[in-house]
Amino acid sequence: MTRQPADTLRHLCRTAGRGTVLLALCLLVVSVGRKADDAARLMATLVPAANAHSGRTDAGGCHGGSRPWHCHPKDGPGAVAGTASVIDGDTLEIRGQRLRLHGIDAPESGQTCADAGGAAYRCGQRAALALADRIGRQPVVCAVRDTDRYGRLIAICHQGGIDLNAWMVSAGHALAYRRYSRDYIAQEETARAGAHGLWQGMFEAPWDWRRDRR
Repeated sequence: MTRQPADTLRHLCRTAGRGTVLLALCLLVVSVGRKADDAARLMATLVPAANAHSGRTDAGGCHGGSRPWHCHPKDGPGAVAGTASVIDGDTLEIRGQRLRLHGIDAPESGQTCADAGGAAYRCGQRAALALADRIGRQPVVCAVRDTDRYGRLIAICHQGGIDLNAWMVSAGHALAYRRYSRDYIAQEETARAGAHGLWQGMFEAPWDWRRDRR
């Protein structure tokens, strides 16, 4: 059933929260004595501005401030949110959708590295476990930027305002994927300087490890 302009106006005013800009607009429109149809048309032009809000966003178009952490993807197909399962150190799954973390590359699941003492350890497994421990069961919000050749969404993912892509690199569990992005080079340099994660010992870059095994 199609809602008429007058019905739209009444609906907007009923659903406007107390003290919100939208409620103020409703009161203004009513106070100037416009006809319901004209008022509804006016509201249609004003509501987008009322719902807009300011605040600096990160590379993924996400921010928080006075509202819960959320994203405004600029050019991608949208955002994906929910409880995430960790596939590996740079891949999540949310509601059946695979998401590849933008701008980073973590060791592969079967990859081994050497720790500070020279002992081998499964660095790919450790990266995945670190990401899983960081996420837990709390919701994750991912701003989608692209889709790769495997059908995975390329995304910047956040939890509670923390950029998980950046966290993985700064903790030394992943590298900045310079072939596709320069977004996380600073975090990699910090991890290298502090000998965090992979940087405490010896490792092969994930892209080289994959190439050598093709």
